[in-house]
Formats: sequence, C-alpha cells, structure tokens
Amino acid sequence: MQLSFYRDEENSCSEELLMPDFSIRRDLPAFKTTLVELLPQQAGTFTFTCGMGMLRGSLVVK
Repeated sequence: MQLSFYRDEENSCSEELLMPDFSIRRDLPAFKTTLVELLPQQAGTFTFTCGMGMLRGSLVVK
C-alpha cells in the first residue's frame, strides 16, 4: 500500500509524520508530496500524528 501526504504549509508542527504501528517516521517537506509505503498485516484502525502529536489522523484497514 502506498499513501501520499501533501503538506501545503510551513508550520513546524507538521514537518514530521509518525505512524508508530508501522515503525514509520518521515520528514514532510513543505509544498511537496511524500510517498509512504507500508503493508498492513491485519485489519484495524491505525493512528498517525505529527511529530508533536497535535495533528492526528487514522488509517482504516478492512
């Protein structure tokens, strides 16, 4: 599975992506798309956050 993250601003909070369930940590350059590849081994809801934990989202795998 490949996810695309586009960062459309320069706030320092959003410069890093953390997906702890997949041991992923990526820098997200401003005004660019960053591709993240992962292979979920099971269904579930997996959270991701910015480096500061203020911005949050979920990946739902069925």
